[in-house]
Amino acid sequence: MFDALQLIGGLILAVGYIPQIIQLIRTKSCTDLNLKTYATVFIGIALMEAYAINLVANGTGLMFLVTNSMALLINGLLCGLIIKFKRSTTMTQTTMANLRSLQEHGDPRNGDFGHHMAEVTVISHTDNNNVIAEYQGVRYRAIFNPFAGQYFVDDVDGKIEEVTTQ
Repeated sequence: MFDALQLIGGLILAVGYIPQIIQLIRTKSCTDLNLKTYATVFIGIALMEAYAINLVANGTGLMFLVTNSMALLINGLLCGLIIKFKRSTTMTQTTMANLRSLQEHGDPRNGDFGHHMAEVTVISHTDNNNVIAEYQGVRYRAIFNPFAGQYFVDDVDGKIEEVTTQ
């Protein structure tokens, strides 16, 4: 009975990280995640893993070892993705983005809801509300919407500077 409870509870705890992993992979953005939090949880799970191995060596605790091992692997994957995507947010990338100036030309009465895209270069992505994007040689403030998986560039009021080429 208690082995079944351990298995069910452990599986829920282990797979609870999967929605976060899916969002990380989909958006490639982890700016609002704190690696220290997940690394601390990883260390705690690793210490419990040593305890689970000891239990199994003494003839008990197999379900605890199974579910704890799953949680350790999944949390380790999450930490690895955070490290990977934290590093990638400092590099420039070219992507499609919604431009405010183009959206203002949309007329919802005609079925045009202002989803006008253009190619921009993301220069800096500090967090989802602090993005700098370059469009046609000018840098603008932008945001990233992780739910839509899109950048929104304010090319009307968000001008930062003209880019000079030498």
